[in-house]
Amino acid sequence: MKNIIKSFFIAVRIWFHTSLILASISIFIFLYQEPDFWYGPLLVFVAGALASIPVLGLITIAVFLLRNFGMSTERKILLILLCCLVPCFFYGLVASELELRIFSAQDQLQEALIYSAILCGSASLSWLFSRKKLQDYFSQTISSVNFIQQHNMETVSPPAQPSASKNNVFIKAVVTACLILVLMIPTLLISNLVSERKHRNETVVNEVSNMWASSQTIAGPFIFIPFQVMETEADGKVYRRLHHVWLMPEELNVQGEIKHLIRQKGIYKVMLYRADLKSSGQIKVQLPKGVPAEDMIWQDAKICYG
Repeated sequence: MKNIIKSFFIAVRIWFHTSLILASISIFIFLYQEPDFWYGPLLVFVAGALASIPVLGLITIAVFLLRNFGMSTERKILLILLCCLVPCFFYGLVASELELRIFSAQDQLQEALIYSAILCGSASLSWLFSRKKLQDYFSQTISSVNFIQQHNMETVSPPAQPSASKNNVFIKAVVTACLILVLMIPTLLISNLVSERKHRNETVVNEVSNMWASSQTIAGPFIFIPFQVMETEADGKVYRRLHHVWLMPEELNVQGEIKHLIRQKGIYKVMLYRADLKSSGQIKVQLPKGVPAEDMIWQDAKICYG
């Protein structure tokens, strides 16, 4: 019973520190994303603590069962770390399913990785803070077993401990992996911010361009002249029909000056262009074949640009 209580208190220590570290990380996230949502970290602490109660039971059982396993203390401690990290990926997937939209992730998988990285970083730091307690607990268990065996006059060889250098290398590797997971958080935040700003910039460019003018193609000048033609149908009746002719310039010179303007909307700047064009040329008026000049409707002639 005493060992169960000790295992429970060690698990509570890891559980509480993880929730506290998660709430501390959320302070920076909410200051960056939602500055007005000041009570967000408190909700994260309460929700994280309540949601991770099953993990508290898992760690308690793991610490209690590993106390008498025939393996080194360092390996037992690393197995406790594994028990802390594996549920983080499950909770990260569950958080992405809730569609909290705290991060501007491009898809659900990226959002799940962000949540998992935050949880794994919090759990790893909590494990590091409780590593000394775990080491003392498992070392006391081994000492108690050796004392009982010596008391019964049994020859017992002490359990083989891995070399200190090997343990140190493995611990450094675990710490490095935890730091990488923690450093992934600002990297993903910056990546999401860049993607969001890029998308917003494209939207602003389209909005300002629609208010100014989109891309244009200028054609002309050309002359539009309507004329009438008398046509006889099969029934012998004569009808007057309107047709038109387009006269294009034989020579055309265009001179222009393009000026650029900058319009600002918020933090975004949009480059706009304005062109002043001058055109000159010669248009030779030629009537359609078979159409007399009196059939041309000269008063409706127009000079057009398109």
